[in-house]
Amino acid sequence: MIPLRAEKRFAGLSLAVWAVAALCLAALARLSWLSDTRALPIIDALAVVPRRLLAAPSDPAQLITLVSGIFLHAGWIHLLSNLLFLLVFGPAVQARLGWRGFLGLYLASGVAGALAFAITHPQSTAPLLGASGAIAGVLGAHLVLEPRARITTLVPVFVMFEIASLPAAFVIAVWFVLQIASNVAPVVPQSGTNSIAWIAHIAGFVTGLVLATPLGVRSGLAARRRGTSSANSRSKRRAD
Repeated sequence: MIPLRAEKRFAGLSLAVWAVAALCLAALARLSWLSDTRALPIIDALAVVPRRLLAAPSDPAQLITLVSGIFLHAGWIHLLSNLLFLLVFGPAVQARLGWRGFLGLYLASGVAGALAFAITHPQSTAPLLGASGAIAGVLGAHLVLEPRARITTLVPVFVMFEIASLPAAFVIAVWFVLQIASNVAPVVPQSGTNSIAWIAHIAGFVTGLVLATPLGVRSGLAARRRGTSSANSRSKRRAD
């Protein structure tokens, strides 16, 4: 399933969401202008390399890669697929958390995803880059904060595609199940061993879910109190 747009609109421009998207676009555009001999050393220096990170976990240069790697991508398809999910699900999360809360959750989820991948692949020397872990955290937060929001989604039906309006909770749940399945039983075992960091997606998602849960619980309690208060007011008016 491919999410196309969120049907619920929020007041104001989602500046933090668009700022993140702009940084990712600018980084890839700049690297695309460079030759491979110039671009590859930059990617190697700014992306997370698990073996190098775990060998010097307190080295500031390595710690910085946990953040800088979130804004790098392996190519335009990699970037645009990530931005699609960010722009569909991000505005709702920023509307609920504010721009500071959104950025904090985004970065924390990206860092958690990178660390999870490094810990589970300690000998890997391949650069880990991409916003997938951070955006997975946005999906986790959306599941808590706006589970009933409707998402216009492109759904495969045999060899055809249909457009359907689906609950965000369903779209995100299907996405997460696919991440689990891909990590446990890849379609083509041993192909491109670590080309997709499924575990980073899972860890980022869980981080976003956990960080957003307190706000989701408070919102739910507030909604119940408002509902109870309205019901009591109606009962009182009838009694009067």
